Amino acid sequence: SHVTKSSVTRQVNRFSNDAFKGQTTITSVSIPYTITEMGSSVFDGCTSLERVYYDAEWGKDTPFTNVVSGSSQTYVYHYWFANCPIKYLEIGEHVKRIPSGAFTGCNKIEEIKILGPVDVFSPAFSSCKAVKKLYIKQMKMIRDKGFSAMTALSDVYAGYQEPQDIPAGAFAAAAYTGATLHVPAGTKEKYQAATGWSNFTTMVEDADAVFAAKPIATLTIS
Repeated sequence: SHVTKSSVTRQVNRFSNDAFKGQTTITSVSIPYTITEMGSSVFDGCTSLERVYYDAEWGKDTPFTNVVSGSSQTYVYHYWFANCPIKYLEIGEHVKRIPSGAFTGCNKIEEIKILGPVDVFSPAFSSCKAVKKLYIKQMKMIRDKGFSAMTALSDVYAGYQEPQDIPAGAFAAAAYTGATLHVPAGTKEKYQAATGWSNFTTMVEDADAVFAAKPIATLTIS
């Protein structure tokens, strides 16, 4: 990927810690799969950042948990977009993991699309209480309390043809009773039989057309 600054174009494949921290003019960010390393707090506190498209297969060798006291683990926090007023977030098909703290303080997100086989560590969305629409195409794993902070959900779109069981605590009780679960045609009975998904009281089969992904090929910071 390339980024242009002061009429000089440079090739970029990584962001260092605090690279854009505190910037006030950035409103939109598109990060393609060619970005191979994201430091901590890269966009932390960017007070005008409202739209994020993230598709980097980041940090293959960087731990997301630390092993302490034998086998117990504690989360490693990477505050990529912490404290930003993001309203729309799209996580692309190349993304494998989202770390704890990535969206800490992002309490204005209204719509999240997760298009790849990503593993989201539970605290990643703990601040995202305003989310109304959540799209999950093919997550690798949905963890306990993964989306439990999203008490304002009105619609959840799931793309699994063969839904995996999920923890009952993956979503808030308010979501199970107040949100509509949209599933692919012909799969409603499978979701009704799957642990966790069966807690949704309202299901409709109309999710097929909503997961058309637009590949993120160009690094854009505007």
